[in-house]
Amino acid sequence: MTYLEMALSDTWEAVRRKGGARAKDILSLAIMLFAVVTMGLVGYGQYITAHITQRQSELLPIADGVANRAAASHLYLIEALGGDTSVDVGKTVFVPLTQAQQLLSVELKGGTDAAGYVVAAVTDPTIVRDLKLLSEYVDAFKADATARWLHRAHGGKISARSDRAFNTVYTELVGITDRLSKDVQHTAETQRGVVQRLNFAVLGLLALVFGGLAYVARRSRRSIVLRNAELELRVRERTRELASNEARTTAIVNTAVDAIITIDRTGVIQRVNPSTERIFGWEEGTLVGKNVQVLMAQEDAKHHDEYLARYLETGKSHILGSGREAIARRKDGALFPIDISVSEAKVEGGHFFVGVIRDITERKAVEAELQAAKAAAEEAATHDPLTGLWNHNRILEVLMEEMARSDRQGSTVSLIMVDLDHFKLVNDGHGHVVGDEVLRTVAERLQKAVRTYDSVGRFGGEEFMVVLPGTVPADAERAAERIREEIGKTPISTSAGSLEVTASLGVVTRHGELVNDATALLVAADTALYESKDAGRNRVTVANLAPADEQPAGLSDQTASSAP
Repeated sequence: MTYLEMALSDTWEAVRRKGGARAKDILSLAIMLFAVVTMGLVGYGQYITAHITQRQSELLPIADGVANRAAASHLYLIEALGGDTSVDVGKTVFVPLTQAQQLLSVELKGGTDAAGYVVAAVTDPTIVRDLKLLSEYVDAFKADATARWLHRAHGGKISARSDRAFNTVYTELVGITDRLSKDVQHTAETQRGVVQRLNFAVLGLLALVFGGLAYVARRSRRSIVLRNAELELRVRERTRELASNEARTTAIVNTAVDAIITIDRTGVIQRVNPSTERIFGWEEGTLVGKNVQVLMAQEDAKHHDEYLARYLETGKSHILGSGREAIARRKDGALFPIDISVSEAKVEGGHFFVGVIRDITERKAVEAELQAAKAAAEEAATHDPLTGLWNHNRILEVLMEEMARSDRQGSTVSLIMVDLDHFKLVNDGHGHVVGDEVLRTVAERLQKAVRTYDSVGRFGGEEFMVVLPGTVPADAERAAERIREEIGKTPISTSAGSLEVTASLGVVTRHGELVNDATALLVAADTALYESKDAGRNRVTVANLAPADEQPAGLSDQTASSAP
């Protein structure tokens, strides 16, 4: 019989003496109703908290979804305006923007999203304001993108001022998505705080009521004497129940697949289940009486007694009550990964610690396989499969990142376009297998010729791009000459014999007041490269950019001396 049962029983006795059985029934009903209402309020608070969390999880991806679509549209529009005919403007530029508009419309007005789920409209004024503002900027960004594309499609030229205005709208759009994420998180935390305070108030009231019951129970303890006979019978019944429960508990522990270990205050093993001996490779009955250190890796075993003594002295532990991963040791010395949770048990006449251990060797192997697969997927998404260099999309991203860094730090960034001379003759005369061998060797020589923090990518076919951050024009020109010499210094050994290979290069540097976007740099470098081709190949041409407000007045090129 528990203390609560005894207290309630004594309370009923006191009520019976004062008001009879009817008073007992009324009090029981009142307590039951109070408990139901209280738990209902707590349950409602949990429901509201879950609803807040769900809405937060629905709203947070909105900002990322709009930002990602705008970024993709921005990048592909730049490539399309730069003359990349492989870009499907409708699919890669305007479809993502339309999707972003639909996404914002569903969140503002409610309705059915792209996945077919019914979404309730946002009601919080702060989030509504952010969504409306973001919707306006998405509309403006789409309108600007449409105007720029139509203007270019009809033969017009895009001015630098138009570029700046377009980039300003894009920057503002990205800023609003960041603010939307922060406002969603702040609103959710504020609402959770209100619900938590309500729960604390309800639980406090519940504690107060039961405290009052306990007070009444203490005052009626005298009635216990009158019920000794009944209590003795109940004790016998409870003893039988405990024996039955003990048998069931023992059966559960002995059949558990996880290892269950009980140790005392000194770390000595008091009890283990059969799975412990199986997992750790010990014979039945040989672990009890040994220190638990025999099951630990050397480093953990070395400090276990120290940690245990410190906990018993201070009562502070980072392990009790929570699971963690660790390394365990089998009897034969083999180490393996485990998941372990430790709890503390204080009983009359003893103080024990119980550890539940699971062998996670297979899970770790699966995690390693998944990690390897993820790494391989990331490698395939960003690297050229033939040369191992950055692929076309990734090297463009690197250029955009370095230009952004240039804006923030006021530094320079240079771009080198490299194209192999007469490479078509290699493919036509010796086949694409030999051509691939040449491309791989050129990629190795390119990486050897640049600095460790420079970036090299295969732009397409036999054309390569090199991004050099923090490089002034003179250094960029010297780097290009170094690349040219490295590529053509010795014949390349192939399955068709040794082949002489040279390259033509175009160099451009963005610095000072020269505010150029990525498209302008690519066009300038590409133009300089083809001037190298026209001037006889196997040489470097440097493009000198005019200030942004003077473009597009033309590019003046300077051809460096090189081998004929």
